Amino acid sequence: MAAIGESTLTRLQIFALLALAVVCGAATLHEAFVAPEASFLTSGNGAQWIGYPFVATSDAVPVVRDNIPAYSFTKTFEVAAVPDRVMLSARGLASIDLSINGATVLWDPPLESWREIVEVDVGSKLHVGTNEVRARVRNATGPALLQLALRGDDVDVETDTSWQVSSPGIPVATATRANDTQLFFDTFIMPQPRDAFAKHGVYLAAMFLLFAGFSKLAQSRLAGANLKSLPLFVLGSVTCYWLAVFVVKISNLPVMMGFDIPAHLAYFDHLLEFRTLPDPVEGWASYHPPLFYLLTSAVVLATDVARDSAAGQVVYRLVSFASGLAIVWCTHFFARRYFRKDPIKTSLATAFAGLLPMNLYVSAYVSNESLLAAWLSVAMLFACTALMSARTTVLHFFAIGAALGLGITTKFSGLALVPVIAAIVAAKIWMLEGDDRRAASRRSITAFAAVITTTALVGGWFYLRNYVEYGEWVIWNINLPGATTWWEYPGFHTSSYYLSFGESFRHPFFAGFHSFWDGIYSTLWGDGLLAGMVQATTRHPYWNYEYMVMGYWTAIPLSLSVVVGVGALLVRAFRDEDMQVRITASFVVLIILVLLFSVFIVTFRVPYYAQAKAFYILGATLPLSIAAATGLSLIDDALKASRAAYLRVPLHGLVGMAAGVIVVSFLG
Repeated sequence: MAAIGESTLTRLQIFALLALAVVCGAATLHEAFVAPEASFLTSGNGAQWIGYPFVATSDAVPVVRDNIPAYSFTKTFEVAAVPDRVMLSARGLASIDLSINGATVLWDPPLESWREIVEVDVGSKLHVGTNEVRARVRNATGPALLQLALRGDDVDVETDTSWQVSSPGIPVATATRANDTQLFFDTFIMPQPRDAFAKHGVYLAAMFLLFAGFSKLAQSRLAGANLKSLPLFVLGSVTCYWLAVFVVKISNLPVMMGFDIPAHLAYFDHLLEFRTLPDPVEGWASYHPPLFYLLTSAVVLATDVARDSAAGQVVYRLVSFASGLAIVWCTHFFARRYFRKDPIKTSLATAFAGLLPMNLYVSAYVSNESLLAAWLSVAMLFACTALMSARTTVLHFFAIGAALGLGITTKFSGLALVPVIAAIVAAKIWMLEGDDRRAASRRSITAFAAVITTTALVGGWFYLRNYVEYGEWVIWNINLPGATTWWEYPGFHTSSYYLSFGESFRHPFFAGFHSFWDGIYSTLWGDGLLAGMVQATTRHPYWNYEYMVMGYWTAIPLSLSVVVGVGALLVRAFRDEDMQVRITASFVVLIILVLLFSVFIVTFRVPYYAQAKAFYILGATLPLSIAAATGLSLIDDALKASRAAYLRVPLHGLVGMAAGVIVVSFLG
């Protein structure tokens, strides 16, 4: 018997949803308009932000904090008569010195943040004839940018593209408007959608007709025992496909292909040579928790293979590949439990996880992302078992905590889900297990504490080591103690970067240079950053990029199904008659929102083109698959119950065609 009524649960869910919206909204507003550490440009005094013209690149720019270059912005203007009052308002990203006709402009008190606008009357510093305003700007975390206006008594000067900008060691140039929605030149080297469709359109049409015909046949013949065995058939087929991709393609990939691969290999080299963990300052990836590197190094030691050998290419990728496949299996068993063994929905969720491009290509490279996502998927599976059970046990708490602990020992981004999963399990106990409110409260607190404590015992040692040795619990390669810092372009963001979308369909590869959402979409449905290679000419030849570029278009129905599914899960979270299903649906939606927001909010503090990557939330593969299965089933059921039932066949054809394009992209 439920401990609380449905109306009480609904009120609690509404409160939790509003609280989440308020927290996320407040965090976004704080980063955009308050935090001095976030380089988000606002309109301010209405003048343009300008900077030195740069070409979009993914290269890191090293910074020596004792020798930050100054960029001088200058503008000459004419004054017909000595003005009584001219107000100068300016700010620079990040520090600024101003002068009018060589005279320094001072203000009091000193600035506490680059966001503060300097306002001072400079009318007395102007004279009849030619005048010059100069601003010297320094920035250790991005490009030097300036926003300035002179207004009053027939003087109206603003920063625009008529200003000159210079810095020691580089030529004087005309300033350019600060723009973080550029295009990376190498995107034009890659296959383009229009050309790919013209070349392979016939094959896509054949795929569509094949799957549409299969759908028509299956609707009449796939039932009963055949339908019940469908999930295992799909799981087996997806597993065989993964093994085929591994044997035919992944095993032939050179070890040096992958995101930040030199840094990952340096970590392995240190472990294999010294048998100790590297210091964070020793390399680009040395700050990472060690589990992925320890497991891979153990496999290397056990097999005693040379890195550059054919066997070495396989061995170095075993942990990543096995982790990606484990995500698929976890999704399958989660779906079986949540969908009450519904064969169609379980099969759809399994297929989605198994054919999701970001899961496939990340698992092909030497990376800790797949292992982190696998541990998070295991934790979600254990959490689902706890949420869908009549009564949780101590074993549930320890299993969830152990999986989360292994996750945070793989990568620190797993920390974001630890309190979320612990809180959901604790909330379920408090709301549904028993009628004694006091006893339920005690068990709820115990459950939360057990998950957190187990997580800390399994994975907390690494963070304690960081604090003891370096004074920081979490160390990143942008704040390494005593090391040279760096930044990447664009080094700032504007509202256009977050409000734009569509480049993924015109020029999919490197589309993240154009907007946040293009960055997510282009790395979700394809290897949009080409394994992290700096140039398109250095990409590996093992993916079929012509099919991959078409996949961004054919994935539109799948993307819409995820959106519809999230909405349907949210409705189910409030209306389903089964209280356990309601809480589990809330859990799935919450995981998706928290992980997506975690990537979104970080881009304010780390405003780099390569930061908006979907696989930073590879751990969301499982809940995204549940959402996709829910959405596709809902759309199909709605069509089946309407006068437009005939549209089910083309819908199935489109979904099958999307799956076929993905299959060929990685195996063709």
